[in-house]
Amino acid sequence: MRTLKKIAVVLCVLLTPFFLYFAYGYRNLKLQSKAADRTRAELEVAYQAQLGQYQRALRLGAPRSEVRGYLDSRKVVYNDWRGEIVANLGREPDVFPCNYWTVYVSFEFGRAQPQDEPSPSDPLGAISLKRIGHCL
Repeated sequence: MRTLKKIAVVLCVLLTPFFLYFAYGYRNLKLQSKAADRTRAELEVAYQAQLGQYQRALRLGAPRSEVRGYLDSRKVVYNDWRGEIVANLGREPDVFPCNYWTVYVSFEFGRAQPQDEPSPSDPLGAISLKRIGHCL
């Protein structure tokens, strides 16, 4: 019986640091998550404001060439990818189990003519926010 008590005490002494380390890590993760949520909420306001500016400046149905001209005139860096124009707005903070997410404003176009390649006359169909990232 006395040996059993010694084993229990030794196990408690050995396992206590692991439990404390786990609790410390969990607490830090919760604090990071709350801070990231606050940051995301602040960034969302800015993203929505930028989206609203694009939606007011560019009317739906505008040709792709007009959208490119507008973005070029404001020196906005964008990519024309698979017929969609995307402009990077920023990154959201990363918190386990997710990496950071990149936020884009997306300009989606219809087809003016049935063809494989995008045309400068393709009409603007939608302007929206997109997030690209991944979680475990």
